[in-house]
Amino acid sequence: MPQVNLVPDAIIANNGWANPENIFTTNNIHTTYSEVVEGNTLKFSLSNLGSGISLINSIRVGLNSLFITSKTSTTGYINVQILRGSEDEIYYSEDVVFNQNPLNYLQTTRSEVTSGVKWTQSLVNGIQIQIRVNNEETTTFPINLDQVYLVVDYSTGEGPIELTSGFIELTSGKVII
Repeated sequence: MPQVNLVPDAIIANNGWANPENIFTTNNIHTTYSEVVEGNTLKFSLSNLGSGISLINSIRVGLNSLFITSKTSTTGYINVQILRGSEDEIYYSEDVVFNQNPLNYLQTTRSEVTSGVKWTQSLVNGIQIQIRVNNEETTTFPINLDQVYLVVDYSTGEGPIELTSGFIELTSGKVII
């Protein structure tokens, strides 16, 4: 199945992150967080899916080069949230634990919005991602992050046809209902 990575295209909220636009690309120029304040967030919107996508199989968040600048062994904690656009409703939330060794992380694959409800192009295009700092006792700062993106696994085959009125004429083949 083909995949596409949707990258950040606009910062919506930023509490304490330096150079947040650095997460737009993977270039080893990091966004950093140096404050010792739990709950501070970085929230952004994503580029839209292109055309030709008929079925979205799954989505998941990816992080490139997440680490703490420290000369001693230490642990950091953040929470990565997939949000429903401007409504701030949390679709999914997942904690990430990391240390001073750069981590490339892929969130758990999400094949449904909620039980029995599949992702659509419209729902995916409305997603925002939020990164929340969890200040556990062992967290050391600064936190460094190179890139955030959303992996979309999709199919390009023909999807179901929705007909609200009118007729469909079949000239050959077989219809199974």
